[in-house]
Amino acid sequence: MSDWENWQRQWDAQQEAYLPDREQRFAAMLDTVEAVMLPSESSADSESQVAGPSELLTPRVLDLAGGTGSISRRVLQRFPKATTVVLDIDAALLAIARGSFADDARVTVAEVDLGTGTWPSTLTSTLGSALDAGGFDAVLTATALHWLPAERVQGVYAEARTLLRPGGVLINADYMIDPGLPSLTDGLAQVERRTRYARWEDGVPSWEAWWDLLRADPELSGPTAERDAFFAQRRGDDHTESLMDVTWHQEALLKAGFAETGLVWRGLLDAAVTGRTAL
Repeated sequence: MSDWENWQRQWDAQQEAYLPDREQRFAAMLDTVEAVMLPSESSADSESQVAGPSELLTPRVLDLAGGTGSISRRVLQRFPKATTVVLDIDAALLAIARGSFADDARVTVAEVDLGTGTWPSTLTSTLGSALDAGGFDAVLTATALHWLPAERVQGVYAEARTLLRPGGVLINADYMIDPGLPSLTDGLAQVERRTRYARWEDGVPSWEAWWDLLRADPELSGPTAERDAFFAQRRGDDHTESLMDVTWHQEALLKAGFAETGLVWRGLLDAAVTGRTAL
């Protein structure tokens, strides 16, 4: 029987080697979810607008391309009354997500492919009546959509918007350089690589080593082989196909029909770009 918590810890460590400020971006994403759940000052006396305990909020979150469910785990730590859907197509990461959330009724794990524009209807069919209450409060995704070509990222933005309630948000945290600082991009990348190499020297697995661990695990070798075959057939093992800057993403969100766009977090080479639907 696999130790799912251990796999989650190893995944976090492997990801943090590439993204040392990963927890900061998650915190900013959850702050934004909380803001979405609070009444606006225009709806009541502004003097009374003080956020109550986050434990009482009940956001409905789509963990898009959610892999092992890293975002969902943090959503539920911050908002114990939340419900989440972990959506992905990676059989190996979904196996870890299913194992991790097997006894948690707040989480649904859905195997859905973002590679085609029909994924919202597939998800809706999978969830059934669970979406009847008006859609998600937030669609959150991190370090994932760069697997898709640019035209599909644009499509996913438009398609995800249809699953959000009025005033809901989509947040995509990923590699997005600041186009206003082109002369710093290479230097910032060197700083991040130094941190990454230091963590690898301390025994944290690299991306490649992580997958070798899964291939050697009796319970996860099968799903990992399925995953390897799927991605080899689709586009080989190049997982950095779409590395557009933050301006591109904001413009794509506007084209997708979001009423407002902006950043809720900015790191050295990464950002969390956000679109909000009309209220």
